Amino acid sequence: MKNTFVGMMVLVGITMMMAGCSEKRAVHDVVKEDVAGSTPSVRDISVAHKIYVQRDSDGIYCYADGLKIDLPDWQGVLAAATYEMGNYVYVVGDQCPGGNGFTIRFALYQVHKYSLAIKDIGTYPAIHFDKNGYRVAVPRVKNPEADWANQVIVMHDEYYDTDGKQTRKDNREYSYEEMEKKYGKDLLNVHGLSMYDNNE
Repeated sequence: MKNTFVGMMVLVGITMMMAGCSEKRAVHDVVKEDVAGSTPSVRDISVAHKIYVQRDSDGIYCYADGLKIDLPDWQGVLAAATYEMGNYVYVVGDQCPGGNGFTIRFALYQVHKYSLAIKDIGTYPAIHFDKNGYRVAVPRVKNPEADWANQVIVMHDEYYDTDGKQTRKDNREYSYEEMEKKYGKDLLNVHGLSMYDNNE
């Protein structure tokens, strides 16, 4: 398995809103553009494409064989990582690297290595990958009627296999402090490596 990491160590004073954090969206067709802006009409689905993230002069983008992939709601991503499992590459975009306090910061996408079909999985406060699949922390506001400063947020874990199919849901809820212990300080764990490791 090949891990590719690229990121910016910046502090961002943004707290993302809870709405839609675990929404499952439909599979999107990929848009690939070369430097001239043309869109290739033919895709070879018989071979696996090389999918990776790269920092350009105007931001971080996802590529397949050197052509940009248009990921939904990718705007605002300041750090990114990819993780390959089976027929898929999972792309994680971090919208608040280095942020303090609770933030729903990681946007998770699934890209098929052959067809390049994209699934926008959702946005989560913490993600863990391993050889069997991935685990995400799913947040819930216990007292939504309270003002923002007094709201209590708890998490539970959901488990998915390498194809992105849910295998288990743990309904036990826990605090932000426990989430940091379970997922690590950076809240994104890929075989013990942080998304901020600058490996090509």
